[in-house]
Amino acid sequence: MPLWHEPIFAGLPELRLTLYIGSYAINAYLPGHLTMTAAVADWRAHGVGVLPLPHPSWRTVSWEKKNPWFATELLPELRRRLGDLGF
Repeated sequence: MPLWHEPIFAGLPELRLTLYIGSYAINAYLPGHLTMTAAVADWRAHGVGVLPLPHPSWRTVSWEKKNPWFATELLPELRRRLGDLGF
């Protein structure tokens, strides 16, 4: 974890949702999963304040086709949580 992350997080006491996007963030903050896909598939286990997500890129299109649960389960939950926060 970079040295500047901890002071920034400490300065955000009302932080209610953290999105870990891509394998680098997931590996750094949500260790214990063999793959990014496993961490994203296990999104319910991370609590209401955390959502791991694949990095949005052209590769995500084929990843989403292989993992249809992402669009049917996780994306609606992401939208709901963002809506709860006023976004």
